[in-house]
Amino acid sequence: MSVLERFKYKSYATNFSNWENPEYIKLLDRSFYEEADKRLQTLEQAEKLILNEMPVIPLYHEDYVYIINPRLPFTIPVWWGDRMLLPLSSEDKQVQNENKYAY
Repeated sequence: MSVLERFKYKSYATNFSNWENPEYIKLLDRSFYEEADKRLQTLEQAEKLILNEMPVIPLYHEDYVYIINPRLPFTIPVWWGDRMLLPLSSEDKQVQNENKYAY
């Protein structure tokens, strides 16, 4: 549902395609008031509609992995095996100090 909701309105920040379809909006709205098989059928119709119009083709979704050690004054984001040291923000340092003995 979270993926379908992203394309409900073109004004949504995560709707990078700016695609909007009144029938699609009606189907998603209707799905909130239906139960069980009827709801699944409605969502399947919405999926078919978005697939037929294909406003976006997700080829890649960027993801970040971080190594965090509370004893170090920096974090290490890892991208494709490369490492880059980033200083902790003051907020991160505060959280780190609060959680120093949490592990």
